[in-house]
Amino acid sequence: MKRIYFEDNGQDFLWWEINELGIVVDCSPFQSAVWTGSEVIAPDFIKVGDQLEFISKYRDGLRTLIHKVEKIVSK
Repeated sequence: MKRIYFEDNGQDFLWWEINELGIVVDCSPFQSAVWTGSEVIAPDFIKVGDQLEFISKYRDGLRTLIHKVEKIVSK
């Protein structure tokens, strides 16, 4: 399990928690229902400064999150 913190650009979430498969299992402080279930691409290769690629449970195709990774904490 990893918690990925994002730079704060005024968005409604500041971190995602992903499991070993890259599935978002928690999000805070808001929009957990929107982001949980999304699939992060190549979760083992994420590093600070990256913009995550993911597959949303609501939209088809690969998407890129505009908020850069600020910190990664293994749980």
